[in-house]
Amino acid sequence: MTSPSTNRRRGRPVGDDDANLRERLLESAERLFAEQGYAATPVRAVAEAADVNPALVSYYFGGKQGLLEAVFERVLEPMATAMQGLVDAPEASPFDLLDLLHRLGSEHPNLLPLLMREALLPGGHLEQAFADRFAPRLGGRVPELVRHAQANGRLAADADPEALTVLILSMGVFPFVAANLARRVLGLDLAGADRERLSRQIRQLLSTGVLT
Repeated sequence: MTSPSTNRRRGRPVGDDDANLRERLLESAERLFAEQGYAATPVRAVAEAADVNPALVSYYFGGKQGLLEAVFERVLEPMATAMQGLVDAPEASPFDLLDLLHRLGSEHPNLLPLLMREALLPGGHLEQAFADRFAPRLGGRVPELVRHAQANGRLAADADPEALTVLILSMGVFPFVAANLARRVLGLDLAGADRERLSRQIRQLLSTGVLT
């Protein structure tokens, strides 16, 4: 991503620091891209929601595509670091990964639907970039975490690491992709106390099915 240069400062509001303005744009973009889709959301709409000049999208991110990439980077880079920490921790288990995913869903309720739309489904604007840059460092590390837990006696030895990875990621991600329907149809508020209900039920399911 290209850093802002001094000859591109036109349109920058006086009195606002760079970090605050970037964060406002990222928050607005995360929400609008998730609700409306990246292609259907003009830069001006993101800027208006953030109450900033549209020129700042180019100033900070180099354009709309750079803004989308930055929306993912600000959350997925720390997630990749946290995932590395789990893999390196002898006592870590898939439950720790589920907790990490559920915190992500609660703290960034629009990001997982956006991830599904623009990175996981065919034709998404970041499908290839996500597969190349983040998938190997996130979901791609889960089998390693599973094998470590098996070696330490925390998971059944006959658990299938790759198949279990798909199951764990599904239980960690999909509830927050479908959070609006879960609230309207099932009465589950995954942004509130019901997140713990979900976690307890998943723990019970895994403990019965694969944990020793």
